[in-house]
Amino acid sequence: MFSLSVLFFTFYLIGIFSLIFFGISMQKEKERFYQEMQGDRLSLDQVTVLIPFRNEEKYIEAYLKSVCNSERNPKKYIFINDHSTDGGREIVERYINEFTIEAEILNLPEGKTGKKRAIRFGMRSVKTDFVLTMDADVRFRSSYFNSLESLIGGDMYILPVVMKAKRRLESFFEIDVLLANALNAGISGIRRPVMASGANFLFRKLAFDQLDTIEEHVQVASGDDVYLLRDFQRNGAAVQLITNPKYAVETNTPSSLKEFFNQRLRWVGKTRNVNDRLSLFLALGQSLMSLFFTILLIVSLVYGNWKWFMILLVVKSLFDMLVLLPYFFQFKRWKAWLLLPVYELVFPIYSLIILVLLFFFKPKWKGRKIYS
Repeated sequence: MFSLSVLFFTFYLIGIFSLIFFGISMQKEKERFYQEMQGDRLSLDQVTVLIPFRNEEKYIEAYLKSVCNSERNPKKYIFINDHSTDGGREIVERYINEFTIEAEILNLPEGKTGKKRAIRFGMRSVKTDFVLTMDADVRFRSSYFNSLESLIGGDMYILPVVMKAKRRLESFFEIDVLLANALNAGISGIRRPVMASGANFLFRKLAFDQLDTIEEHVQVASGDDVYLLRDFQRNGAAVQLITNPKYAVETNTPSSLKEFFNQRLRWVGKTRNVNDRLSLFLALGQSLMSLFFTILLIVSLVYGNWKWFMILLVVKSLFDMLVLLPYFFQFKRWKAWLLLPVYELVFPIYSLIILVLLFFFKPKWKGRKIYS
């Protein structure tokens, strides 16, 4: 038991330390290099924002208030209504009528549904060099758009999205997102990013027009962001991951376990369908390490060795908290950081539930099936 535990921690410490500590340090160096590049920086006159939405009556007003409070604004906002059946469209129209900035609302035609189609429908009205996609349930600081004018040299910018809990217990729903983002930052520093979020996603329109392969994945309603990321990467486009919080937008965590698992199943499905070998390799490695650690815990309990069970749990939790502290601190996610030991204990059960649900549960998005 002792030998197996030493073997696990040897591989785990090498892996996690390389990916998180060294990887994120290398990512920071990349971002410093981006800032020191010479050339013309992004101008807000070059940016159109696309906001696809469907049944966002509860959340879209917070986004519109962020627009109203923004110190600067892009060239244009385009809201694309994906056949909403609530009052979201009317809320958007009311705000647009009061805006002093350029904005319009488009309605997705009959026969076209989903975020992918909504974005491409909105792209027809874009006249600027860059497009920023945002989700209708995000919020951003008044200085957010000021920050974008420091960007330079990219065809695509993967900008940060911070998930924030409304209630204390929902802080638990933040953890796996923060861990995934930390891992993405680490692997980006070492090699390249494997994840992106359409909630805060900036890219060059000309590159999109040339590289987009929607017909290869149109049957999958979710995941436009990661598919587009792979399109750009496969063709050698300049992709920059940005982790600085000044470029971040905020969104809420799921408000229930059902919503939480539905969201996570969509994300897992995206990873499988994109068929990115690096992403699949990382997922496999993480799964094997988690399985190994779970077996160690179970064996400790079977033999009644509670002391060793606690040692394993405490040592791994303390190491993870120490290594991940800078990343959690960067985004001020203290409650989620303090819950890491609980997450370590619950994670095997959580993973098992996800695995089982993958075979028996088909996630939906806005009342629609993900796969057609």
